[in-house]
Amino acid sequence: MEQVEKLRNVDSQKFMVDCHNAGSLKKAKKIVDDALLKYQCVDIQLPLGMRPLAVGEQGEGVPVIENVDMQKEICGYLDELGVDYHIDEGVAGIIEIRRVKRIQPAIIKDVAHLTLEQAKLAVKETLEQHQRRGIKLLTGIAPSHSYEDVSNHISVKLREWLESEGRTVEEDDCHPGALYLKSEDKI
Repeated sequence: MEQVEKLRNVDSQKFMVDCHNAGSLKKAKKIVDDALLKYQCVDIQLPLGMRPLAVGEQGEGVPVIENVDMQKEICGYLDELGVDYHIDEGVAGIIEIRRVKRIQPAIIKDVAHLTLEQAKLAVKETLEQHQRRGIKLLTGIAPSHSYEDVSNHISVKLREWLESEGRTVEEDDCHPGALYLKSEDKI
């Protein structure tokens, strides 16, 4: 039985994940987990069905019924996970998970070989071209604290200039000497 049925709409991508035939609440939660991992950046519809769940058999092929409110249980589970969802009022037993679209990766700009004025110009041009994306500025090797004076290092000068312009500047722990500017700020 195919548990995951893809639905593609013209305006957005939605995936329908069928918990209706899960067989038990435990299996339904597993299906939800798998869907959240697999479709991290698209909307997901969860048809839950309205009938009690059959969980295995008892002797002579008689199904054991787990009488649970699937919608209530899955909503509680999504609350535990911290996932935003919406209950479709138009169709009984459907929960929609509306996902935040993937944030585009930062633009990487190498300014290590530029003068301060050239670096400032490169940053402004990059921000104008890519207003909705962050920028990672590679400034070469991070200024070492063993130097007596690091105030002339381009990363120090750029950081001072950007902060004076009201920008939030972070250092990239994974990349010594790199400065990161978040996308929501503008010069």
